[in-house]
Amino acid sequence: MALVLEIGEYKKDNQVTVFQMERWNEIFSTRATWAEKMNLDKDFIQHIYKIIHEESIRIQTEVVSQEKKN
Repeated sequence: MALVLEIGEYKKDNQVTVFQMERWNEIFSTRATWAEKMNLDKDFIQHIYKIIHEESIRIQTEVVSQEKKN
């Protein structure tokens, strides 16, 4: 989650929206494909990624919402 904090700071500093649908769709579909290639349950991997993504969005939103410190 330290990387998520850095991403949040980057998005805050560069006025990038926290949630980017196109990027999420790309990640979500490619990870399912990777899972199948590695003989992992696609639904399981998608569930894990959804949980990680939800927490990432929550943390990034907190970071972006914070007042800038001088």
